[in-house]
This record gives sequence, structure tokens and C-alpha cells, in this order.
Amino acid sequence: MVVLYVLLALVVVGLLTGVHWYVWRRLVRDTTARGGWARRTGTAAAFALPLISVGALIAGRAGAPFPSSAPSPGRATSGSRCSCT
Repeated sequence: MVVLYVLLALVVVGLLTGVHWYVWRRLVRDTTARGGWARRTGTAAAFALPLISVGALIAGRAGAPFPSSAPSPGRATSGSRCSCT
């Protein structure tokens, strides 16, 4: 069963890598001059943004920045009523 999860994770990572490479190629490499500041900035953004989004998902599941025992902001607590009219 562990082998199945590892293979599934490899397929998902491979697909995400391929999609991000294609988007980088179409939006950054094909539209900017080699070695310019626009290509460097676009490459840094294309590399950093997926990592930040995955990190945010993992941190959210881990309870960051608040402990998971804290009530969520959308819930009414201690008998208060929502006056949503």
C-alpha cells in the first residue's frame, strides 16, 4: 500500500512540475530576453509562488499561525449571536 502512495505522489509531483515548467516557458522564457531582469524576476516568481502555496497549505493543516484548538473567526462563540441581516 505504501508503494501505491509513493507512486501516486510521484505522478502528482511530475504533473505539477510539468505544468509549472510549461507555464514558465510560455509566460517567461518565450516573452523575455535572455539574462534580463524581467526573466530573472519571472523565473524567481515561477519558482517561489508554488512553493509558498504548498507551504501555506501545509502550515494551515498544521494549525499555523494559531493552535488548532483556537476557534475559527467565522464561528460564534460563548453564546453570542450573529446579527447578519
